[in-house]
Order: sequence, then structure tokens, then C-alpha cells
Amino acid sequence: MAGSILASAAAEPARHRAAVVAAWLLAALCALAFLAPLLTAQAPDRIDLANAAAAPDWGGMHAWGTDRLGRDLFARTMQGLRVSLLIGLVAALASVTIGTLWGGIAGFAGGRTGAAMMRLVDILYALPYVFLVIILATLFERGNVYVLLLAIASVGWLTTARIVRGQTLALRQREFIEAARAMGVPAWRILTHHILPNVAGPVIAYATLTVPQMILYESFLSFLGLGVQEPLASLGSLVSDGARDMEVAPWLLLAPAICLCALTLLLNLVGDGLRDVLDPRTGP
Repeated sequence: MAGSILASAAAEPARHRAAVVAAWLLAALCALAFLAPLLTAQAPDRIDLANAAAAPDWGGMHAWGTDRLGRDLFARTMQGLRVSLLIGLVAALASVTIGTLWGGIAGFAGGRTGAAMMRLVDILYALPYVFLVIILATLFERGNVYVLLLAIASVGWLTTARIVRGQTLALRQREFIEAARAMGVPAWRILTHHILPNVAGPVIAYATLTVPQMILYESFLSFLGLGVQEPLASLGSLVSDGARDMEVAPWLLLAPAICLCALTLLLNLVGDGLRDVLDPRTGP
């Protein structure tokens, strides 16, 4: 799948060059994040008060400096990058899965059932997104990564549901769906074998664009103190910590903020490229 997508992108360098370059840079950034424990002897949670808030020293032990507790900023940022990536990927996967099933069933069922299902989506849309996430995050164990994933994913599926419902409404009138019905194919089989595979392209493209959105929501919650808690770190929690000390130690904010911006930018560029390749309606 990935090879065919890259091949399609390479065939049209003018349109997809940015996406291909972004994909390679994203792969390098992910490799750096997950190989970081092998590249440094510093543990992300090792406290060294003797070197608290040390400035970056490219030739010394702490190339990116340390935080107010003397913890190595490079190790902490790479840990935060891993945590943010995992949260973004898992939350996006969960929200896209829920939205695809909900929108597919609503579109295929139609009538009162489909209308009732989409009215629930409209009600949730009317409520502030972040407000819902904050409520779910505070009702359960604060700082628990699994609860944070549940909170973000539980309200992140709404747009996917609308996209899939619209695609399903168009597909269920096609000749091959009518032929399957005439042959007595069960509704669940039509949905799983004919409808959902045909909406996979736009869903995959949107899922790629959902990952940076989920990462930013997690970062926002961590900035509010409702996200990842010590000693674990995410890019959002590191940005929050760095903002408090930016006047005396600006590197504490710059390092995680640059990583967060680079990660979301690369994910969005890759998502745009996948959308062009997988969704023909976005073509020239």
C-alpha cells in the first residue's frame, strides 16, 4: 500500500514532491524519536539538581540543555515526541474506526434510523469540542494516558461519520449495490464488502490529517494541566513547562515547540499528498 502510494506520488513530482519529502522527513523524525534511547546515555526522568536549567552545550553531556530539575532536554523531548505520536496515532485510529462504522451504518440504513444517528452527531457538534474532552478527562483518573486517549477519541469521530455517511448515501444507489440486493446478499455483507471498501480512500486520507489534530488536542489539554502528567512527558506538557520558564531558560520552550510544529507540519503535508492520491475528486 505504502509503496504504491509513493510510486503514484513520484509519478507526479510537481503535485506531490512536498508530500514525498515530508514523508521522508517524518520517517527520519520518528526514527530519531524511537532510537533516541540508544543515542544518549541520559534518562528522561533522571534528576540532576547540580545541572538544573543548564544552557545547551553541544560538546557536553546536555546538548539541548536541561530543565529546572536537571533532566536532559533532548531525552525529555524525544520521550515527549514518542508519547505524542502514539497518542495521536491511536486516538486517530479509534476515532476514524468509530466514525466509519457509525457513518456507514447511518448512511446505509437511511430512514429514521439513519436520521436519529446523525441527529446525535449534530448534538455533539453543537457542544464545544474541547469542553467535552475536558469533562471526560476530569471525570476519570487525571493524567492517565488511556483515559486521555478515550477522551480525545470519543469525540473525534464526528467529522469522519459525516464524510462516510455522505459517501455511503451516494454509493447505495449505484448499480452494483442494487444488484447485490437483488441477489439477496445480506445487508451487513453489502456494508462490509461493498460500501466500506469503496469509501476507504477518502477515510484514509482524512485519517492522516486527523493525526496532527489529535496531537494538538492532546497538547492543548497538557497545556491546561489535564494531559500527560509527570514523570511522563508529551510535547504539550513540555511546551507548558517551557512557557513558565521561557524568560530565564528559553531553550525549554524552543526545543519542544519546534518539534511539535515540525511534526504537525510534516503530518499535514503527508496527509495532503495522500488525499490527492486516494481521493480522485481532489485531482486537477
